[in-house]
Amino acid sequence: DEAGVHVFAVSIMLTEAGEADIGTVGDLLFAYVRLLREAGPDDRLWHEMKVLGDLGFKFRSLPDSVSTASGIAHGLQEHDPDVVLSVGSLLWEYRPDKINELSEFLCCDKLRLVLSSKAHASICDQEERWYGTKFSDKPLDTSSRERWQVAGSFEDLALPAPNPFIPENFDLKPAAGAQPLFPERLVSTAVDIAYPQNKSVITSYFRKDEVFGLPKAACAFVLYCPFCLDSVEHRMLAELWCMAVQEELNEFSYEASCAGVSYSLQATSSGMIISFGGYDDKLPRLLTEVAGKMAGLAEVPEQTYAITRAILERNLTNAAVRSPPYSQGFMFEQCMLRRPAHRLEDRLEALKGIGREQLAGINRKLLDHCHIECLLQGNLTADESQGLIRSFLEPLGVSRPLDVLPESGSLPLPSGWTLLEREGTNPDERNGAAIVTLQVGEYGLDDKCLVDLASQVLGQRFFDELRTKQQLGYIVSASSFGEPQGFVGLRMVVQSERPPREVLSRVRAWAEESWGFADQMTEDEFAEYRAALVSQLRERPKSLNEEFGLNWSEVASRNLDFGSQDAEANRLEALTLGDLRRFVAERLRAAPALCTLVRPPGVAEDTEPAPPNFDRRWSPEEVEAYRKSGPWRLRDAAIRRDSAEGLARSRL
Repeated sequence: DEAGVHVFAVSIMLTEAGEADIGTVGDLLFAYVRLLREAGPDDRLWHEMKVLGDLGFKFRSLPDSVSTASGIAHGLQEHDPDVVLSVGSLLWEYRPDKINELSEFLCCDKLRLVLSSKAHASICDQEERWYGTKFSDKPLDTSSRERWQVAGSFEDLALPAPNPFIPENFDLKPAAGAQPLFPERLVSTAVDIAYPQNKSVITSYFRKDEVFGLPKAACAFVLYCPFCLDSVEHRMLAELWCMAVQEELNEFSYEASCAGVSYSLQATSSGMIISFGGYDDKLPRLLTEVAGKMAGLAEVPEQTYAITRAILERNLTNAAVRSPPYSQGFMFEQCMLRRPAHRLEDRLEALKGIGREQLAGINRKLLDHCHIECLLQGNLTADESQGLIRSFLEPLGVSRPLDVLPESGSLPLPSGWTLLEREGTNPDERNGAAIVTLQVGEYGLDDKCLVDLASQVLGQRFFDELRTKQQLGYIVSASSFGEPQGFVGLRMVVQSERPPREVLSRVRAWAEESWGFADQMTEDEFAEYRAALVSQLRERPKSLNEEFGLNWSEVASRNLDFGSQDAEANRLEALTLGDLRRFVAERLRAAPALCTLVRPPGVAEDTEPAPPNFDRRWSPEEVEAYRKSGPWRLRDAAIRRDSAEGLARSRL
C-alpha cells in the first residue's frame, strides 16, 4: 500500500545474462500472467493458501513486546481492531469474481518497471535530493510494451501442483516424564547402520520442547570434513559444490518454504553446516531429499555451475573489495589469530582457478570421510529424533569414520602491544578503521563474568566519549568477547574519516583514563550494573528458534555448556566490587593487545601522524611466521560417539 495505491510487486534477481535480456524476462512474466488468466481462479490453490495462512497465524512465534505493540498500533491506522492481528495472514472468503477482476490489472498499462544495476549508470540522468542517488524516470518504451502485450507461451511454465509439504499432523508429542532443561546426549539407534570398526559417524544432542507448545522442530548438523582443511582450493570446491546442491534443490525447497519448512546448507573452513526447521510433520521428507541430493550430486550440470560460479565469484569480489574498513580489520585479525582462516582475496583467487570438471566426485571426497555432530529440538520424541538422524545419515553413505576431528584453534597474543597496519581495498571508501583487541586470558567462568561486567560499564562510556563528544564516526563500540576453548577479552572498534593512527591514539588515551572506573565506582553503582547484566543473562528465549540458536552455538563450538548463561548469572551474584577492581588493575590493564589499523586506499603511511608506542609492528610475513611458530590453543578434537559403548567411554 503506497499512499493509498495497492501494488502487486514481482521481484526478480537477475544473472548477467538476464540483465542483458530484459525482454525475455518480461516475456516470461507476462506469459505466466496470461496462463493465470486463462486457467481462471483455482479453488484448490486458494484453499491451499488459506490453510498455509491459518497455520502461519495459529502457530507463529511471537516477537518481542515492543515490536508487537508497535505493529498493532500501526495496523490500527488501517484496519479494524477485530482483524488487526490476522489481516496479514488469513484469507476469509473465496471470491473468484474479484480474482478475475484484479487479474485484469496485471497488464503493461499498469506496469512500473524498476531496474536497479550499476550497468545502468550511463543512462541515469537525475539525482534524488536526500542521498544523491542517480536515477532515470522514463515511460516504458513502445517496443517492450508491444512485445509483452502479446507474450506467447513457454513450455516449462505451469501452475503450481499440490504442495507435498503442507503439514497434516499438528499433535503435540507427550513427554515421557520430566524433561531436562537443556539438551542431552542421545544414544542413537542410527549407529546400527554398518560402519567400519563399529564406529558411529555421529554425535547427537536432543531436547524435547515443553515450553513453546508448537508442532515445530529444528535440527542442525555440522560435518567435519578433512578435505576442506587441506587447502584454500579445497575449501572453495566445497563452497561451490554446496551452492550447486542448493541450486539443484531450488524448486523443491521453494515448495517446502511456502509450507513452513526450510533448510540451509553452507560450507565452512572445516566442512559443512546443514540446518532444518519448521513443522515436524514434514521434516523427515526434507532431510531425506536434501541428504539424497548431497550424496548423488557427483557431477554438477553446466547450467547449475554457470549460475553458482557467477554468484559466488560476484559475492567474493564484492566482499573482498567493498567490505567496510572495520570488517576488513576483523578479517586481518582473524587471519592472524584463528586456524583455519583464509583471506577473502585468497578464496577469490582460488575460485578463479576452479573449473566445472574439478567438481566431479567432490560429494564423495566430502562425505566418505567425515564426522557429524547434531542437535535436535522441538516437538519430537527421542525415537522420532533417531528417525530424523537416520533419514539424514543413510543417504549420505559415510564410509570412513574419523578418529579425531580436524585441528582448529586460537593463538594467544604476545605480551605488550602489537600493531598491524594494512591498506583497505575499496577505492571509493574515505573511512579507515581502528580495532583494539585486549586478550585478557583463556576462556573461564570468572574471567568471562568479569570481562562482561567491565564491558557493561565501559561500553556506554566509550560510545559517549568517542562517538557523541569527539564525533569520530558512526561505527563506535566497545564490547566483550568470549571464545569457548579460546580466549576472553575486550574489543574496541572505531570506523572514521580521521587518520587511523590518530583514532588509535584517541582510543588508547581514552583507555588509560578509563581504567580507573572501578576505583571510582560506589557499591550501589556496582550492584546496579551487576543486576542489569544478571537480568540479561536470565532472560528466557522468546521462541523455539531463539532457544535452539543458543543451544546450537554450544554444539557448533564444541563447548557443550548448555547452561552457561545461568552459570554466569549465578557466579556474577557472588562477585564483589573488590573482585572487579582487582581484575581491572591486574588483568585488563596488563592484557596483551592487538591493534589493527585499516587505512583508505591510496593514503600513504608517511602522510599520517606517527603511531603510538608499540612493542612490535608486524608485516604480513611476520604474522605468518608467528602463526607457524606460535603456541596454538587447540580446540578439543576428541570424538564422542553415539553408541552405548562410546557414551560410556565419554563418561569415564
